[in-house]
Amino acid sequence: MVISTIGGEHYLTPEFLTYKDKNVYDFIISRYNNVSFYATGRDAIFRIVEVVRDRILWLPDFLCESIYKPLKKSGVAVKFYHVKDDFRDQGTDKVRKTDFVYIINYFGLVDEALFRFENTIVDITHSFIIFDNDFNYTGKISICSLRKLLPIPDGALLAGYVKIEPTYEIRQSFVEKRTFGLLSRYYSYLNKFSSDENFYVLKEAEKLLDQSGTYGYSMSYLSQNLLKCVDFQQIAQKTKENYDYLKMKLKKHYPGFSQYFPVVFSSREERDNARQKLGKKGIFCPVHWDTSFLGVSNDLSDRIMSIPCDYRYGVSHTGKIINILGG
Repeated sequence: MVISTIGGEHYLTPEFLTYKDKNVYDFIISRYNNVSFYATGRDAIFRIVEVVRDRILWLPDFLCESIYKPLKKSGVAVKFYHVKDDFRDQGTDKVRKTDFVYIINYFGLVDEALFRFENTIVDITHSFIIFDNDFNYTGKISICSLRKLLPIPDGALLAGYVKIEPTYEIRQSFVEKRTFGLLSRYYSYLNKFSSDENFYVLKEAEKLLDQSGTYGYSMSYLSQNLLKCVDFQQIAQKTKENYDYLKMKLKKHYPGFSQYFPVVFSSREERDNARQKLGKKGIFCPVHWDTSFLGVSNDLSDRIMSIPCDYRYGVSHTGKIINILGG
């Protein structure tokens, strides 16, 4: 079936309800040390306080609010370093040996110089599916929001030199709404996305999460088993093909790959015009990320757009995007 809409939430199809031999769950257990599974990325992030404690945590000034929010609530002392247009850092010269540095692997791009620091926390959400160890960097602690990558109701991983367990059981209402939404979205997909039911239910689930005053919840048994139903190699290879095609057509020399392809425009107006043009054709490109919540926005967040290129799509879809952008 031809996909009429590109972007947005995943959908739970029959393909992802049967166990696979080379699955994501087994990949995680074999690749990472001391793995703990959490409900969401922010649940896992909150628990890193256990390690950081009374030390300073350096954050990039180009990040998602869901990273910053639980850290702010935890009371951890935070300082920022600047991320430039090429996703490299500036301003880490004041980092002390005992400090922790939060590193985000942006779309498979990471500043290798940051790994000169001993205490690193690496967000691998954008690079999780990279199967080449030369590009999939890990830190003293690694964190990944699995639910952003896969058709699962909830899920994130926290791994590293020490095992940090969740403090609560599952986010039951959140999981229930997300499960309903992902299933409903599948049937909407079969009918050319003719129903918005899934959109409203999934939005309600996110609202529950945003309103939550506590963090540290565990990943559901359901989602842990759904990880065993996803063929890791298959989704990684398909994503890489899409990313490489965009890289070739847009003449970019990014070394890794990701489920999103970043495009940096010369101005916010140019970026917004491109998003609007694509949106009219059913292609919805998110912005990673709007950093205005920090008070002073990173200029990059005003000009960047992320093109979805995950396992759901093929060259016909990425080709359509290129044609609209005029690449």
